[in-house]
Amino acid sequence: MRPPDEPLVTSAGDEAAIGSAGTGLPPHRLASANALFVDPTAAGQGVGAALHDVAVAAIREEGLVPVLDVVSRNTAAVRLYERRGWRLIGTGRPDWLPDEWDPVWYMTLD
Repeated sequence: MRPPDEPLVTSAGDEAAIGSAGTGLPPHRLASANALFVDPTAAGQGVGAALHDVAVAAIREEGLVPVLDVVSRNTAAVRLYERRGWRLIGTGRPDWLPDEWDPVWYMTLD
């Protein structure tokens, strides 16, 4: 297991790290499920779930643990991940996130 002083994700403030989230696993055992997007006209047709399942299967085939980050205001994505068993392990504010948005969620799938 990774020592608690080795964060998986760190959220930087103006001068120092202000938060972190971890899975308890070393980084070489993790793989990010990312860039899952569905055209809004195809919403509700199972496209997102199918893409998700293929991505997770590929990660699992490599013997790795899936992790992801999701913009928390994207409630459709958050609901999909929660239905698929993802759990929240932390939140953060990446540099690209607009100040008026809620934090990004960091999640893992056991």
